[in-house]
Amino acid sequence: MTTNPSPIARHIASLAVAARFGGGSPLDGVRFNLLGGSPAPEALPTEGLAAAAAEVLARDDAARVTLNYSDVLGNAALRQWIADREGVDARRVVITNGALHGISLLSRVLLDPGDTVVVEDPTFIVALLAWQLEDARIERLPVSANGFDIHRLKDALQKGLRPKLVYVIADFQNPTGTVLENDGRAALVDLAENYGFTVLWDNPYRDSRFAGETRADVRTDSDRVVKVNTFSKSVGPGLRLGWLVLPEWLVDPIVNVRRRTDQQPPTFSQAVVASLVTTPGAFDGLLDRTRILHRERAQALTGSLSRHAGGALRFAEPEGGFFLWTTLADADIDPDALQGAARESGLIYVAGERFSSPGSEKHARALRLGFTNSTPEQLANAGEVLGQALETARRPVARRA
Repeated sequence: MTTNPSPIARHIASLAVAARFGGGSPLDGVRFNLLGGSPAPEALPTEGLAAAAAEVLARDDAARVTLNYSDVLGNAALRQWIADREGVDARRVVITNGALHGISLLSRVLLDPGDTVVVEDPTFIVALLAWQLEDARIERLPVSANGFDIHRLKDALQKGLRPKLVYVIADFQNPTGTVLENDGRAALVDLAENYGFTVLWDNPYRDSRFAGETRADVRTDSDRVVKVNTFSKSVGPGLRLGWLVLPEWLVDPIVNVRRRTDQQPPTFSQAVVASLVTTPGAFDGLLDRTRILHRERAQALTGSLSRHAGGALRFAEPEGGFFLWTTLADADIDPDALQGAARESGLIYVAGERFSSPGSEKHARALRLGFTNSTPEQLANAGEVLGQALETARRPVARRA
């Protein structure tokens, strides 16, 4: 039997075509790729990973172990390293095949058809696929300059909203780059404990801060909080490794689902990453180098836009993360024409409407510009090209009679 794809599935399919490929052949003619999402290529620890892989394979007994099946929870040394950084017992850590896999496992365990998931608006659209598979109902609440609007959530709860799950990207939110304030973090956990929902704290960008003041992390002593994270924004997305920090009551259910799906994370990748990160200073040194590169790139992009966009774009200087969220300040600029003009000039980015509800125009005048995996020179030129595209996309002023 053939079924029609849901609006969300069609929305994501169009995102893949329009954002990644600009509507033509894959990356054909692209000179400036601002889709983002990956660390600076120069920061990826290729030498460290090569040395770690050689070390893992140097002894026959160790090599045989790393090329065999492993524990469903994941590599013990890697779990302990994560537990130490998270301040929890290693029994609460489960290694996953990336952050989205962790979201999917939790969704399979927690959600029944019709359950409500509260998400930020706009949000990381691909996460919605996991909830689509569980036939969940999505409730969107806005993101403000101070991150997820906890006051709107509290008001909705008082009026009867009863979510099973609340999904938050608190540090340098994707796509807006906003950061949830400390009082909002504490209030969110209090609401979860009072109303009985689970907070899914997606935290891939926390370590990317290169300016400003770090906010307190979420409490890990609450049995209503699940943390999901990934090595994709540090060691490299191709490794497909992430982790969950779970309250004790969720560990066994997650393990039971995993035994029926992927069975285990990749043994060899875990061993290599464990060898790398447990080398004293290696991981923190990697983060430091990455932050320096990302800060330089963010400044190159915002500086160029300030020079060439002529006030047509509104944005805040990023203090971390991977993306610059901008909105069109000039009502005479057509966002569709802008994206087309930029694509004609070899520049691609993700339109803000792609992070909204299917068919919604709420964020139609926003752009998400990724700055991490382009050089400062490329970003400076990209700002100039986007400035020219803004002029091209400006609607002609009607002549007076």
